[in-house]
Amino acid sequence: MKINYFNQPKEKTMGDILKQRLGEDFGEVFIISGIAKDSAIDYLEEDLKSASERGIKIHICVGVDRKNTSKDVLLKVLNLGANLSINVNGDTSKVETRLYVFKSDNKPSYIYISGGKFSEGGLVENTCLITEICYETEDKELFTRFLKQMEEALAIFKNADKDDIALLAMKGEIVSRIIDRKIPSISELYGDKEQVIGEQVYDEGVGLGMIHQDDLEDFEIEFDEGISLRKNVEMEAEKEAKIDAFAETNKTEEDLDRLLGKEKAQKEVKKSRIVKDLKESDFKAMTSLIMEVGKLTDQEMKIPKNLAMFLGEFLPFSDAMSMEVIDNRDNQSKNMTVEIKDNGKGISLISEEMEKLGLADADIVRIMKLSATQYRLEIIREGSNEYAIWERYLTNTIKGTKRRFGIE
Repeated sequence: MKINYFNQPKEKTMGDILKQRLGEDFGEVFIISGIAKDSAIDYLEEDLKSASERGIKIHICVGVDRKNTSKDVLLKVLNLGANLSINVNGDTSKVETRLYVFKSDNKPSYIYISGGKFSEGGLVENTCLITEICYETEDKELFTRFLKQMEEALAIFKNADKDDIALLAMKGEIVSRIIDRKIPSISELYGDKEQVIGEQVYDEGVGLGMIHQDDLEDFEIEFDEGISLRKNVEMEAEKEAKIDAFAETNKTEEDLDRLLGKEKAQKEVKKSRIVKDLKESDFKAMTSLIMEVGKLTDQEMKIPKNLAMFLGEFLPFSDAMSMEVIDNRDNQSKNMTVEIKDNGKGISLISEEMEKLGLADADIVRIMKLSATQYRLEIIREGSNEYAIWERYLTNTIKGTKRRFGIE
């Protein structure tokens, strides 16, 4: 393991490092920031798009609020093919971190910790210290321990899709976009400060009475005489920002509570959609199958036919396939020889070691295809800290069962 330090912007910038690493071949990339501004995503857009198109799994975990991150940029993240997880920052639930992780199975992996904000300025211009940690291939155990700690920290983030983003915009938890408003900038009203209302509504100059209603006669603002001038300006900025919110969404108040971290104490009922036509999923490009174990029969794990029929290229039949097994209970790695065969009702994964794993029905397994002949089986135990994170990827329900799965 090697540790390096860089002074930004004198030696390197976090923006240059991210662009360089996104252009290289890694299996997974994690971008984690408690506060994320639109400008950071715009700055990295082409690099993220290119990495995603090359098959790199990109996970973006960001804190969102009404000042820094808009609906438009979150939808852009989803359109780039990234997995998006969010935390709605509030008075009692804020994330304070900026972490960038580049994971590889067969070459060095990297972690970057930066003091700069996840904004264009924070990535390129502002002065800060960057820490680089390089894990060589022989440091695999250390890196695995780090990943476990990271997954525990990420449990606060909630997986978000397009409808979730629409719901947050409709409820005013985020703005639709951050743009130059019809209402005046601070500099237009009373001086040299170049701050646009909408990016930063609050300004101490307003409180000092430096803005007068007469100054705004050329701008389209409907005034409420019963409240202060500053409040009128704030409300107008928020109103314009929410104009473009979705008119409809299939999400409910329960979904909003989940996004805001207000889930009820009792165990949440599983709500995965039943796939009626599995052909709509891109199984040809998949590199991982994530699923609940279901019921084991002695040494046999079964995949039902209506899912198995699409896995021919991903998981071909074999008399003796070598599969690395990593159990999150102890993070120990071992090899298991698996027979993969047609059982007439789907696919069976058969091994003498299967029964020794002690798998429960609700445990999650992630089968990863590392190469044409190399596979890995990761086990995430129900009740573990990582379980809630991987459960988010179980976005489908196998038809005719309650067993859930997802593909990457």
